Amino acid sequence: MKKIIILLFVFSLSYAQRDYDSTIFPKFENCKTLNGNDLKTCFYEQVSNHFYEAFATDSLRLVQDKVHLLFDIDEKGNKSVFHLNGTSKEIKEKVLETFKSLPKTEAGTLEGNPNKQRFTIVLNFPLEKLVVEQKSVPQSALKEIKAGQEHPEFENLVYLPFETPMYESRIQMPFSHQNYALFDAWLNQVGTNNHTASKPYTYQDIQKYFDLKGHNEKLMKKASSWLSKKWWNENMVKIQGEGYWFTLDPIADLSMGKDFNSAVSYTYQNTRGLRVQGALGKNLFFSTNIYESQGRFADYYNQLAISLRPAGGNPGIVPGIGIAKEFKTDAFDMPLAEASLLYAPSKFIDLELGYNRNFLGDGYRSLILSDGASPYPFVKINKDVWIRANSSGLFHMNANNGAFVNEGDLLGVICNPFGDIEHKIISTTDGYIFGVNKQPVVNEGDALIHIGIEMS
Repeated sequence: MKKIIILLFVFSLSYAQRDYDSTIFPKFENCKTLNGNDLKTCFYEQVSNHFYEAFATDSLRLVQDKVHLLFDIDEKGNKSVFHLNGTSKEIKEKVLETFKSLPKTEAGTLEGNPNKQRFTIVLNFPLEKLVVEQKSVPQSALKEIKAGQEHPEFENLVYLPFETPMYESRIQMPFSHQNYALFDAWLNQVGTNNHTASKPYTYQDIQKYFDLKGHNEKLMKKASSWLSKKWWNENMVKIQGEGYWFTLDPIADLSMGKDFNSAVSYTYQNTRGLRVQGALGKNLFFSTNIYESQGRFADYYNQLAISLRPAGGNPGIVPGIGIAKEFKTDAFDMPLAEASLLYAPSKFIDLELGYNRNFLGDGYRSLILSDGASPYPFVKINKDVWIRANSSGLFHMNANNGAFVNEGDLLGVICNPFGDIEHKIISTTDGYIFGVNKQPVVNEGDALIHIGIEMS
């Protein structure tokens, strides 16, 4: 009788352990007979050995670099790269090639059901040590956590290496003629398919024609301390995870001058502020800038600000900023806030709710909306569905007005007068043609076909 009781107790412990640790690693061919920690160790060894063998005779193993590879093994045992980050392009290509040649595995399971799991590989070059870890909670419904048992959700949050996603985002670059002069020539060159008369531009619009990221990297200063790197070269706070990113930066500016026709000794503007920007998913972007400034300007500008004050205003309105109050006896205290929330359901249209300034026109000043105005609330819809000529010549239409076309369809060709050189015009989206350029002779950059996008 005692023996039976002991056997039942041992069976109960074994069953409880299996229930608690119900996640089973994917199984390579050499690991199929193993379970528990032995299977886990075998999985790590198989991945580790595969990458070591691939680089064993390759001179890239001696290059200084650090590569992060996040990969998934889904419910059918298929492998896919979630994220790859490193400095050397050659090493990243080799890592990707090596990953694709990993042997086939059986899918991992959660509570007996096939389950998608994510893993991280960290390769330190010169290649000395490889660490492979399971970083995320299996992607299915979590079972109820028992009393006293620690929940794994926070521990398994995945933070990705920050890759400055701002430059590929739909966030707007703060507008000033001085800043935009850097890339205006590139955005206005013949053949570009964008509307330069509507500002501010998004970072994505600028990056298509001008390498803003590369330009800013060239301006980085030689900095050694953590604070100097953060202040001059990096975001003060930067976070990137699965499907989101976020940055926070302080703003500081001090400018001084002299009005020789004024009794005051000097002019100045002292500004402190904060900039926050980020994205949630691939379609929702947000940004806000908050400034607090004090300034004393040239006499004519001070007089203009005072003359614009509303009834009871103290002491005036500073153009481009807004209502200001008196600071000391001869200066202004000027708070300013800007914000934008943008939703992009497709790459051709975005909807923006904001509090800022807009500029319409290609000149230095606009008669409709100007950067000289104070910030105001607005709702804006941007769309771009014109297909433009990629060369000059004779345009031959290949589709009818009103027809439905798919992305990648041939819409027409542009050829030279002899007909021996052709440039294809390809649809960039699905939709209906409802506008066509009827001119037989077109120049590079001309609008050819307008496509309507059906949204539901």
